[in-house]
Amino acid sequence: MRQLNTSFPLAVYADSRQGGRRENQDSCAWGDTPAGFLVTVCDGMGGGPSGKEASSLAVHALLQYIQEHGAEEKDRSKLMREAIENANKVILDAVEEDSSKKGMGTTLTALLINDQSAIVAHMGDSRVYQFRRGFKHFRTNDHSLVFAKLRDHEIKSEE
Repeated sequence: MRQLNTSFPLAVYADSRQGGRRENQDSCAWGDTPAGFLVTVCDGMGGGPSGKEASSLAVHALLQYIQEHGAEEKDRSKLMREAIENANKVILDAVEEDSSKKGMGTTLTALLINDQSAIVAHMGDSRVYQFRRGFKHFRTNDHSLVFAKLRDHEIKSEE
């Protein structure tokens, strides 16, 4: 786990673990933007082609979009949606340029925080946690079959 630097009065950390896979397809980007401090982690879909590339394209497109458009007077939730749609378009454009990348994709988890609020966006099974007073709190739930089974009490977390 490494601490990320920001001018905001925050302690922000990012962590990436390879798990049982051959390749870690995680990518991470962060920075101060006109809309607040942004941190994003994406994990390429390991079963598909070019997962590492998809995650890298997504984090950089998201950060760049918010840096370029964050000073505009608009709702920060709308800004985040637009940035994610742009990141998706960047990935789709890469597939259009090279058909061997068809099916590439990534999870996306992002936190945009300023003095007024924190906005969390996520797709897939990358997570946001909040550590407070020595306890870890989930701030997102996975979009996965396993999490759905846990939620519906079909399996236990140990399984």
